[in-house]
Amino acid sequence: MAEENIVQAEPLESESTEAEAANRTLDRRDQDFEQAEVKDRLHINKGIPEKTAWVITEENRKPEPRKEEQKQEPRNPFPDMAYPIHAFYTNDKKSKLRFVLKQGDGPEGQPGPVENHDIENNSHHQDAWYWVHKLLGKDSIQKATNAQIDSINKMRKKAEAAGKDERHKQEQEELFQAKIAAFEMDIIRNSKHRKVKSGIRRAKSMIELNGFVGAAIALEMMNDRTETTD
Repeated sequence: MAEENIVQAEPLESESTEAEAANRTLDRRDQDFEQAEVKDRLHINKGIPEKTAWVITEENRKPEPRKEEQKQEPRNPFPDMAYPIHAFYTNDKKSKLRFVLKQGDGPEGQPGPVENHDIENNSHHQDAWYWVHKLLGKDSIQKATNAQIDSINKMRKKAEAAGKDERHKQEQEELFQAKIAAFEMDIIRNSKHRKVKSGIRRAKSMIELNGFVGAAIALEMMNDRTETTD
C-alpha cells in the first residue's frame, strides 16, 4: 500500500511543478507583471511620497517673490515749459554733463531764451541728471558728445596748423634779417667768392646761413694770409 501511495504522489508533484513553470512563463510574457516584479525587488514600489522637494504641497510651497516696488520718479526740476534741447558729456568718465535748457516761449510767441548748465552725476544734481537723460536719451547724448569731440579735434588741428604757419613766417623773417646783417659785413660784402655769397642769399635756415657766413669769413682770412706771405 505504501508503494502504491508513493507511485500516485509522484505524478501530482510533477504536475504541480509543471504548472508553476507554465505560470512563470506566462507571467514573464506579461510586461506589467515583470515591471511590478522588478519594482518589488528594488523596493521602490512604495507609492508617491507625500512630502518631497519636487512635489509641491501647501506645506513646502515657497512664497512667490514680491515684485520690486517701482522707484518713485524724481521731480522735474526745470521750470514750466522749459526743457533740455542739447547735452553732451564733458569728461571721459561721463560723470559731468553740459546741457542747453530752452525756456518757454513768450506771451506773443517770441522764442524763449536758452541757457547753458553744467551738472555732475551726484546727489546735488540727481534730479536734473535723470530728466536730461530721460528727455534726450543716452544715445543722443553720446552722439552729441562724439560730435563735440570731433569739433574740438578739428579746431585743435586748425590751431596747430595756424601756429605752424605763424612760426614759419617768423622764422623766415628772422632769416631774412640775418641775411641782411651778413651782407652788411665788409668781409662778406667785399668777398670775391661768388658761390659762398650765393649760398648766403639762398640759405633756407639759420644753420645753413651761419655755415655759409663762416665759410666766407674763413676763405677771406686764408686769402689775407696768402697775400701777406707773398
